Amino acid sequence: MTMVFSNILTLNPIKAKAETVPVVGTYHGLKAEYYKSTSATTYDFATLVSTHADETINFYDNFTSTLKERTGQSEACAVRWTGKIEPKYNENYTFNLVGDNGFRLWIDGKLVIDHWVNDWEIPQTSAPITLKAGTKYDFKMEYFQATGGADVKLGWSSSNQVRQVVPVDCLYQPEGSNIPIVSSIEPVTGSGDQYSRPKLPSTVTAIYNDDTQKQLAVTWDFSDMTIFDKVGTVIVTGNVKDTSVQATATVTVSSYAGWKKQEASLVTKWASDVTPKNALPDYPRMQMQRKEWKNLNGLWQFQQGTATDVVPKGKDLTREILVPYPMESALSGIMDHYDRSWYRRTFTVPKNWRARR
Repeated sequence: MTMVFSNILTLNPIKAKAETVPVVGTYHGLKAEYYKSTSATTYDFATLVSTHADETINFYDNFTSTLKERTGQSEACAVRWTGKIEPKYNENYTFNLVGDNGFRLWIDGKLVIDHWVNDWEIPQTSAPITLKAGTKYDFKMEYFQATGGADVKLGWSSSNQVRQVVPVDCLYQPEGSNIPIVSSIEPVTGSGDQYSRPKLPSTVTAIYNDDTQKQLAVTWDFSDMTIFDKVGTVIVTGNVKDTSVQATATVTVSSYAGWKKQEASLVTKWASDVTPKNALPDYPRMQMQRKEWKNLNGLWQFQQGTATDVVPKGKDLTREILVPYPMESALSGIMDHYDRSWYRRTFTVPKNWRARR
């Protein structure tokens, strides 16, 4: 992963308590309440341990670590997500869930998936649900973890919406619940926007916004700067570690999630040999190969787009994709579909090519 710190850390000690940093923008994601259950066989919500905001429900790797971090245990616990969901199209949607162990889902107050069963990896699909674009519907989902491994993943699809994990920009926290998103999603297959989990705890609190104005707040320890991967502009306020003064700091980070080959259920024996250095190095039509040519296959910057985006000219995008592989493929490193997306790469034209076609 490439990281460039344009302003590593500037501290301004002050005697008074640091002011609270205002957070602006829409509070996307879901309110997530993490509980301890009475036992591994009760599947209940006995004791609320912590409340967070999750970007989406796509915990398909390392969910046991997240549960332990947020409940103090990796077994006999449960999660309840609440908020609003906003579809992009006027049509029938189906929701799909898979996990280890049980789960149930309500949309607009209606129970659409009920799989409160102690089994694992049994996919469940709802009946078609008629939804209107631009309308925010009540959302609630519950999950329990009994023993052993843990994972859960929520997706949706419709006539125009290819099957995908429900994205963060279609999810909203419930009214009156403006919790900054504490990203706990480890990089996982097909998760769309991915953020590294911050290291907790420490003595400094930070709030940061990215270009989509999602709120992301975490506590960080400045002794380990690697936690600042892929975060955008950070505004920090609180007690600086190992000092008795209050301070504020601003850390500007230019970074993006590096390419990682995804795992797929069906691959050829040659797929494991593909790297950014050998991504389809051949001329596309060998019989028409020019004497001088430059191959632009390889790593490009990549970012999900929307219909209202301004061209991100001169700006780094948030992820990497391996070209020429389709974004839906494992080799691309994205393994997901977006109706709109941005690609970006810079390169140098050889001097002896100038003024030539």
